[in-house]
Amino acid sequence: MHRLAMLFVLSSAMSAAALEPAESGGTLKPGSDLPGTFLPYNVTGAHKGSFHCLISDFGPEPVVIVIVHGLEVPDPLKDLLKQLDDRIEKNPAARLHAFVVFLSDDLPDVLTNDDRREELAKRLQDQANALMLKNVVVTLDSAKDVEKFTIPDAWATTILYEKFRVVAAHAVPKADPKSELEKVLPEVDRQLQGSKRK
Repeated sequence: MHRLAMLFVLSSAMSAAALEPAESGGTLKPGSDLPGTFLPYNVTGAHKGSFHCLISDFGPEPVVIVIVHGLEVPDPLKDLLKQLDDRIEKNPAARLHAFVVFLSDDLPDVLTNDDRREELAKRLQDQANALMLKNVVVTLDSAKDVEKFTIPDAWATTILYEKFRVVAAHAVPKADPKSELEKVLPEVDRQLQGSKRK
């Protein structure tokens, strides 16, 4: 399907789900709506090798998005991704999902630069294989596509949301990613516990 047609279909679907656009420039404050949808290139997962919106796929269920500037995966990020993967595996009833979006300065337009996209996707696939990720989906996108989902000047942005509403968001500095990334799992666990009580 042509990308513009896919965007129209996804926009209509999300409107039906009552996902309203955030204020101009986007907002990631707890309690705010997600800024919309986007179509990353799926490197792993059920839609591997295609542009597909995972926000639409996962619907109102709890989701963790990690958006990273660059293709580096330092140890704190590796640990977070592996632990998210483990939680998804061990808590199927919670219907938790997670995906990571990598942004590269070498790929300003993920849609049109096929050769470069495939080259970077292969690198990310190798990293996903090394981490043995089964449930966390690895994706690749252009910075302009996810601008409303990122916190300015952050090396990485983490977002926990449920029912299309932001539960928590963090700006992760490249110099010391560990302290911010360590906040994500306790928030996920609290959200899962809250879901079990409902």
